[in-house]
Amino acid sequence: KNFDAQSFRSILWDPKTNVFKDIDTPKDLFCAGHTQLPGGNLLIAGGTKRYEKLEGDVTKAGGLMIVRNENPNKPMTLPAGTRFTGKESGKTFISQDPLLVEKATKVFDKKTGEYLRNEAGVGRIYVEAAKSGRKYETGTEDNYR
Repeated sequence: KNFDAQSFRSILWDPKTNVFKDIDTPKDLFCAGHTQLPGGNLLIAGGTKRYEKLEGDVTKAGGLMIVRNENPNKPMTLPAGTRFTGKESGKTFISQDPLLVEKATKVFDKKTGEYLRNEAGVGRIYVEAAKSGRKYETGTEDNYR
């Protein structure tokens, strides 16, 4: 219910004062991770990012697609239904939701100011195989276009 409403909540707890503070959470996170920091603090990060929509029997391969935008001039918006075809496998996967990938960042040498490279903007999206059946699974990495 909250996920579909794009309503996410993060809370910061101060154990010394037992005060809880709401933290602005503009984007959802996935898989709560936590660690004890060297100073004794506990860091907890996480959320409920949805990558699958399981209703009934699963018949299509699916998984997380990492999308990169190397254009430093503008973000890239991909609509739900965007098709990604593997360069090696030739298998096609289709995005289930829209995705905004931030523009790349130009990296400059801190001393000379010389342009070095672009660091791509990165987005993650859940995709499903275009067709049902095990033969449409890959189990490997590939470059998709």
